[in-house]
Amino acid sequence: YVGTKDGDVLASLPSMLGIFQKLVASKATEAEGCAVLAALLQAAPTEAVSQYIPEVCRIALTRWQHNRTRKYALALTHALGVLVCCHGNGGALLIASMDGLHPGTFAGFFPAVWL
Repeated sequence: YVGTKDGDVLASLPSMLGIFQKLVASKATEAEGCAVLAALLQAAPTEAVSQYIPEVCRIALTRWQHNRTRKYALALTHALGVLVCCHGNGGALLIASMDGLHPGTFAGFFPAVWL
């Protein structure tokens, strides 16, 4: 449904990101939360999602601190990869958002999770 790029989905982007937050809060649904995030990032234009990326990073990394499962690492890596690949400045946006939480966060996260 999100992949249709329906204007209703983009208009309710904050609510959809709330669904992501609720899903990643539980170990049982964390991968589905990342799938929702990936679908949103793929469907929405950069100007619609860029303001939410710092909060997405905060939520994702908070979850990562409390529960480091392989399943979550793979799902989160996929979702963040969609951000980097589908948005022209996605890589810079991801790095700036992570480092905005705490300097050097991306440098620690990248080799530990992504590689």
